[in-house]
Amino acid sequence: MNKFFNKDNIKAILKFTLMLFGVVAIFFTGYFTHYFSLDKDLRSLQFFLTTYKKHYYYADESKNSLDILSEALLDNYSDYYTKEDYEAYRTSSNGSHIGFGFSLSRENDLFITRVVGNSPAYNAGIKENSKIVGYKLEGENEFVTPTTTAQITDYLDVITDQAVTFKIDYKGTISLFTLSKASYNESFVYYTDNTGSYHFIGGDELVLTKKQTPDFTINEKWAYIKLTSFSGGKEGTLGAVGQFDKVMQLFNNNDNTKLIIDLRSNGGGYMSVMCSLCRYLCNTENNGEFLCTTAIYKDGKKEEYKAKNNVYNNYGFEKIIFLANSGSASASEALMGAVLDYDKSSQSNIVKVVLEPSMIGEEIVYKSYGKGIMQTTFINNLTGEAVKLTTAEIRWPLSNICIHGKGLTPILDNRIVENYTDNAITFAQTL
Repeated sequence: MNKFFNKDNIKAILKFTLMLFGVVAIFFTGYFTHYFSLDKDLRSLQFFLTTYKKHYYYADESKNSLDILSEALLDNYSDYYTKEDYEAYRTSSNGSHIGFGFSLSRENDLFITRVVGNSPAYNAGIKENSKIVGYKLEGENEFVTPTTTAQITDYLDVITDQAVTFKIDYKGTISLFTLSKASYNESFVYYTDNTGSYHFIGGDELVLTKKQTPDFTINEKWAYIKLTSFSGGKEGTLGAVGQFDKVMQLFNNNDNTKLIIDLRSNGGGYMSVMCSLCRYLCNTENNGEFLCTTAIYKDGKKEEYKAKNNVYNNYGFEKIIFLANSGSASASEALMGAVLDYDKSSQSNIVKVVLEPSMIGEEIVYKSYGKGIMQTTFINNLTGEAVKLTTAEIRWPLSNICIHGKGLTPILDNRIVENYTDNAITFAQTL
């Protein structure tokens, strides 16, 4: 008999084999115990995702499981954020940005649809509705002629500290602008009255500054405020509320009594900002706490959003006119609803909403967007990731109206009017 297979070696081999089977058994017992301890839906989900990523011909390898799930399960207003994505989202929502400061149309028509206030693009004088017809790195001789929006955005994404010269067509006039990416704080508010036009510019602190040339002329006693977003929760003039307060001081100092608030293409933002602005515009019975909007959650629970220290009576308003279009959404619609409700309750009848025509597909429509729902962001404190979910329906404070899926239209209220003229600001001054 082979010496290797002596009695002691055979015992050792059997002992090792039993230990190995034990480890394997423990592993599989643990795996199956874990697997079958999962909720039935989670087991099915695990099976689906594993099979999807391994076998699905059209699977996007760049997306992780959570990207796939969020696209499949969530509405257009909800989203999943990695830790890095959420930090970038939170910083941007507070008004701090790094970049050139303009957005391009998604329609591949090369048009600049938005120029962010106080950004490099804004301070250089680039206008919305301009068209990019060429670009090149500073020092290069030849301009690249773009054919799609993606071509430009992909190019700009990899730019770091190099300056880029853009050839831009604005209403038939070609101009060159050389820009570099930079950190900046966003301006959310613009103001015009018969003394001139004003904007917020600066670095660590934004200063209300008079422009050399007014954006347009406006009648005596009238003032115009353009509000681009309900974001910017920072203190003072770094936030939307502080900027609004500053221009309302100017409104008072210049003895104005009639106000146009431009919310066209303002997609909303924070509920807290909306409530703060209600303090200036809602004609409540007293200067104390008052309701701005109500949220109705999935379980029927109601949450009331209120504001304190109403300052409406400080301004002697004779008219408040809102300008809106199909891009006016969410907090924009909530603010207009609250102001309309309190105007009706007080029987003041000084508030109107002017609807500018918008193209939706092939149709011209007169309505606001129609977003009467609210999102809440939930953060995983262990990982830093977050998920933003639609959690509630929102309703106007006194009438209990929810405009979700409908928007503000003349059918809703006779103070909401359609504007058929070319200039909504001129039209508003006739009301």
